[in-house]
Amino acid sequence: MPDRSHRIERAYRTSLSVSRALRYARGEAELTAEICRIAVEVAGYRMAWIGYVEGDAEKTVRPVAHAGVSDGYLDHLAITWGEGDHGLGPTGLAIRTGRTQVAQHIASDPRLAPWRDDALKRGYASSAALPLRDGELTFGTLNLYAPEPHAFDAEEVELLEHVAEDLAHGVLCTRGRVTLSALQRAMERMACASSLEHMAAAVAHDVNNYLTVVLPCLQQLGRKVSEADQRLVADALAALDRAVALNRRLLELAARAPVAPTLFAPDAALAALEPALRGAAGAGVALELTLGAGEARVRMDPIAFEQVVVNLVVNARDAMPAGGTVALGTTPVEVRSPLPASHLGLKPGRYLSLRVVDSGHGMAPEVLERAFDPFFSTKGAQGTGLGLATARGFVHQAGGRVSVTSSPGAGTTFEVLLPRAD
Repeated sequence: MPDRSHRIERAYRTSLSVSRALRYARGEAELTAEICRIAVEVAGYRMAWIGYVEGDAEKTVRPVAHAGVSDGYLDHLAITWGEGDHGLGPTGLAIRTGRTQVAQHIASDPRLAPWRDDALKRGYASSAALPLRDGELTFGTLNLYAPEPHAFDAEEVELLEHVAEDLAHGVLCTRGRVTLSALQRAMERMACASSLEHMAAAVAHDVNNYLTVVLPCLQQLGRKVSEADQRLVADALAALDRAVALNRRLLELAARAPVAPTLFAPDAALAALEPALRGAAGAGVALELTLGAGEARVRMDPIAFEQVVVNLVVNARDAMPAGGTVALGTTPVEVRSPLPASHLGLKPGRYLSLRVVDSGHGMAPEVLERAFDPFFSTKGAQGTGLGLATARGFVHQAGGRVSVTSSPGAGTTFEVLLPRAD
């Protein structure tokens, strides 16, 4: 067992190395990985990992970085911050109480019963779980494992708590920089979208006046021309129908106020919509529908909700020209601070998550950046570039947000978060 001076020295070395990492880390993932490396290579701990609090129903703790001897220890860790057996360990208690939890003797500490055998096989004899805090809220933990029992005395724990405070501050600052950059891009897009919406409104109303004149003229012409010319009139009417649909999209894009918001359960709405969704997905695409939100309700225009879902399924279908799978699922979630950049503008609280995941070709970064821009489309003449912009408008009107993650060859995931109103 290291003597007192050695333990204090390694805690100070860790603190200095962490300070350097905070200055030079280029992002959150790099920072958390570097802190774990420092804990193992500089401080001499056998293993270190960082976990973040999840807002799901199971209250899971998700490992985001680790270093040292793990041998798959984190693969099936099943740690939570709830009240069950897997939430009574040091990590779960550190999250719930906001205080450091030390297990000086893993072999005999009852809190570690669910993980004891796996921990001892990997040479972990004692551990410390240090909360990562944003004000009064704990959003994660720094977890350290030592090869000897009673490895954490009061002075060392106090120094490690300063390390955890610095790490939490670094994570929040990194997220702040990302959020600020996202906010700047969002403001630029909003300014552009606002101008486009005003333009769309003016153009759409004028176009609508012309369409109302052209449609009856074509219908009347169709009754007078020869049978040979009927096909030409039919083609003209079909093109006019597409123009009417496009104009309707322009009017929806320009609309600011929500239409007839209603309290309803999305799971029930999606169950009723399933036949239409399978039709929208097409014959070559398998639709997997997993409804996990139960009776959770939202306040939104049900027609707008259906349009959002159908639009996302159609986009998924178009991303899989050779066929594939689109998985649509709902689940209740809790959005907690600190918020990631994708949740910019949301208030912490209870939400319903609707995820649409496809196995398609994915998006390049430059396409992903503009996915919600009005009139931006990668579908050539077949696309209007209004579908995702309109869907985002409907979701924002309901107080929610839409986010997208994708990379070439790895498919695309859209997530809609809507405030729960039950």
